[in-house]
Amino acid sequence: MPPRRSLEGKEPVTRSRIVHDLRALGVTDRSVLMVHTRMSALGWVVGGTQTVVEALLEAIGKPGTLMAYAGWEDDPYHLAKWPERWQHAYLAGLPPFDSLRSAADPDHGVVPERIRSHELDRQRAARSMPGYCGWSIMQPSRFELSSGVAASAKPT
Repeated sequence: MPPRRSLEGKEPVTRSRIVHDLRALGVTDRSVLMVHTRMSALGWVVGGTQTVVEALLEAIGKPGTLMAYAGWEDDPYHLAKWPERWQHAYLAGLPPFDSLRSAADPDHGVVPERIRSHELDRQRAARSMPGYCGWSIMQPSRFELSSGVAASAKPT
């Protein structure tokens, strides 16, 4: 059940509504679409992030490209400001970045992680290497686009 504040004077947000609204904005098959989505701004979405990502994919079609800024959940932007003991623990214990397994930074929302890990389109999904400019990308030639940002590991 959605929160009560979502029910008052609002309509539920469905996949078909999101696709309709994207089409009204000019998104078509073959579009290159970069998104930064705040789920709370959409309202209560039936099916949550799965619905949002599937609507985005439907709107751009199979030949389209979907991108979202992802960052990396363990990118230590302010490591130098941490207590020394914490810095050593972090540097000694951090697993290396893995473009297939390392999650997106939750501060960038939940949609980039859903794009990165989307099961239905795993063959089209990719992740650029870490750094300030990490991306979750879904497109037919995903490695070509992500290689302009940084090399991406190809699934085997």
